Amino acid sequence: MIRLISSSHMFSKLFGSNSCTSIIRQQFTVKKSTIQHRTMGTRDMPSLKQFQKAAKDAKKDIPIEKSRFEYWSERVVSDEYRDKVFIGVMSAAVSFIGVGFFFQAMRPIQLVKRYGEKNTEGKYKVEPQTFIEAEGYSPNFIPNNKELVNLYSECGARAGLTVGEYEKTSVFHTYMLDPVNIGNTFFLDGLHIGVPRHMTWTSVEEADLTSISITPFYNPLFDGFKIPVDRIDPDLLQQLKESFVMSSGARKFMMSYLMSQNSRHYGQHVLIALPGIMLILHYIFGLLMNSKQGLMEQKRFYRLGLQSLLLVICVGMALYSYNDIRSILNSNAMERVIRTPEEADDAIEFFEKCLERNRLLRKVIGKEAEYYIEEDGNIVPTFYEFSQAVNYSAQLEIVKGIKDRLEAYEKAKAKVQAEVEKGEFS
Repeated sequence: MIRLISSSHMFSKLFGSNSCTSIIRQQFTVKKSTIQHRTMGTRDMPSLKQFQKAAKDAKKDIPIEKSRFEYWSERVVSDEYRDKVFIGVMSAAVSFIGVGFFFQAMRPIQLVKRYGEKNTEGKYKVEPQTFIEAEGYSPNFIPNNKELVNLYSECGARAGLTVGEYEKTSVFHTYMLDPVNIGNTFFLDGLHIGVPRHMTWTSVEEADLTSISITPFYNPLFDGFKIPVDRIDPDLLQQLKESFVMSSGARKFMMSYLMSQNSRHYGQHVLIALPGIMLILHYIFGLLMNSKQGLMEQKRFYRLGLQSLLLVICVGMALYSYNDIRSILNSNAMERVIRTPEEADDAIEFFEKCLERNRLLRKVIGKEAEYYIEEDGNIVPTFYEFSQAVNYSAQLEIVKGIKDRLEAYEKAKAKVQAEVEKGEFS
């Protein structure tokens, strides 16, 4: 009490008597209310269920921070961003198509340099040359060998090329195991046909296995397999040389077939635009599925699951369409260049020689070649190719079917001629 009076006397000195009295009253009031709350709190305390209900109600009004994925997925399916998604899909599709046509129409020369034959220093030594340029008008150009020039000059008419298309077609030697087609006669830079040097050998004596590298696919980090000539059995080496050498008819079929594949075919344009087309179709099918099934009101995992299934279906359709169109293009090209059963025999020889060559190479090179060459002699397809549609065996079956039709036609024609000569045909 003495301490309280002394402190009040001090406050009265500093702030006056009225201020001191009010401060003391406030202190006693606070202490009194605190005591009353502590004594009465145990009787008015809410139950546990009331606490839980209050916490649940308060939680609804508390903003919860969402993850970036949840935020993005909700924004994409909202009405506000549908137009933006549409513009994004169409822009991506146009970009895919534009890039494909750009490389097909504007950059084939760069691809030719990628696939062109190289010298020992690793530099490209062969440029695409037409028949007129084959003599080598510049020291920077190394001319193609004589057989390739002859094939180029003789097979244009058989492939059905017009004068303009023939002028847009050029040939060059490639270091790949099989021929390559780059470009199209529709475009300004034209069609460039790469033929391996070993496919122009005309005799077994000309076959030099040490000068070639086995490169089934383009790979800038891989120079190809070298044939171990010194470690091969002489009989096996002789068989391998004979498998590289083809007859004149088989070589002419090869060149005319390559010329016909990428000339005047709108299917090549469809192949270029196929990724963009499938992207647009997936977007359209997705919109139809959303509107018919009401996916916007469904749970996110259900919506994403159906859309993912639709994406897998569209990718499968794209792969099937790609391989089917390539098979049709190959079949149409063969139909144009094979007009007699004898020409069909030349085509059969070409594909059978390629299969036999690959089987022997797989045996000679060893286990490393198994990654590139199958046991039956076909090249291992890439991830987007179906072996039943584009490999040598599939093309061989197409040729055999063409030969059967031609032979049936020849028999029917001979029968009709015989009846006409006997006077039995009316």
